[in-house]
Amino acid sequence: MSRFERAIDGWPVGHTISAVREEKFDRNHGLFFAPIHYEPTPIVVDRTRAPTVEWVRNSFHGMVREEFQDGDAVSISSAPPPMATTEVSDLDLVSLGEVIRDNAEQELIYNEKFAAILAKRDPKDLEGRLRDLLENPTIGNQKNRGYLRDGDLKFLFSRMDVGVRLTFPGLPFRDQNPLRAEGGPELVTLAEVYYLVRLHCTALAIYQVLPTGADILILSDGSFFAEPLGVPEEPVRQYLDGIRRIRNSLNLTGTIQIVELRRIVEIWDAGTGAFEKTVEMIEREIYKFAHPDDENYATFQSLAIGFRRNLNSKDFSASPDDLALWISDPKSDIVGGGFPSRDEIVSRCARYAALNLALKWHDVIGQVLPTAVRATVHPKEGQIGLPSVGSCLPWNGVPIVREGRMEWDKIEVHSLSVAASRNYELAPVSFGETVLYYKRLEG
Repeated sequence: MSRFERAIDGWPVGHTISAVREEKFDRNHGLFFAPIHYEPTPIVVDRTRAPTVEWVRNSFHGMVREEFQDGDAVSISSAPPPMATTEVSDLDLVSLGEVIRDNAEQELIYNEKFAAILAKRDPKDLEGRLRDLLENPTIGNQKNRGYLRDGDLKFLFSRMDVGVRLTFPGLPFRDQNPLRAEGGPELVTLAEVYYLVRLHCTALAIYQVLPTGADILILSDGSFFAEPLGVPEEPVRQYLDGIRRIRNSLNLTGTIQIVELRRIVEIWDAGTGAFEKTVEMIEREIYKFAHPDDENYATFQSLAIGFRRNLNSKDFSASPDDLALWISDPKSDIVGGGFPSRDEIVSRCARYAALNLALKWHDVIGQVLPTAVRATVHPKEGQIGLPSVGSCLPWNGVPIVREGRMEWDKIEVHSLSVAASRNYELAPVSFGETVLYYKRLEG
């Protein structure tokens, strides 16, 4: 773990994690320097304040729309893409990551093309330069063009004295839907490695504009959502450990920090149990949405489709066709296959949604990390969209390499279902017993 990550493990509960830059003087070398350290400040908030029913109902719509907006949520295919014979890689995951990191740094940051992006603006126009980078489809996310407001940039610049820290929940565990990905929850593949490299390059790009620096804080949300999604905690912990090992081996600790979202919630809650009480209150309200007569019934059905898609279904005995039907039609009543009952799905959906909404109601991340800037893997207003690496998130699909070349623009992440719909023929590439990525066969 990094120094920051170790500090969070022992952080006093009920206190913010506030970055502060302290000016010091080195008498031996006659130099001033200004390191960043973190100070705990008591979180002054009424933790017992409960959301209104109206807030829950209105916010539920937005949460479902934002969480399940990618194309895979609409339909899912049961047919896997054609698979050729497994090939063997000469390089392990870290070595592949080093190749990709070096290529991405040179092709995305340290070149004339990047310099040309900055040259479009006056050097004093830091805000304009930063906007150009964040709206760039390879460095940032082009959807930021529709969501990035002047106020977001002003908030970001207000944090410049302590460096810009973009934070978002993500990297929970490897997807356990066999129609989307392969491997256990603990498996770290080239998809995750590639994503770390892309985030690293985003931080490097911001650093070229803001000399006080930038980094990415990932709030790993696996342990936070493991229970409703039916994933055991031990492989979730192994996944986080594996991500950190790769990050350390690639020397990305200067630009990427990873802490558990659950720990951030514990710090906010301060042992009061207030967060869980809010979750339970919201849960009870969401249960009502599952009734056909409720005005939110259609939205709940959308949640059910997205949730079934994310649920651990690796151990179901159903055929791929039945699993695809069960996921895409929450009204389907398939006998056998090991499917959970409708009541169980309603319960898990309500829990999953309530956890999300409780985070939002209490602004847990903002209160614990007041000097961080919110980013997102689902571009939306008020948050900075991060780079996209394919048609799905890196943990929800498989890494596919075109032309067999380990270059940043030859790697993309898709679910197996999407790869099949695009008529991709894939060849698994392994190191030892582990499949690291898939080579896309051309022609």
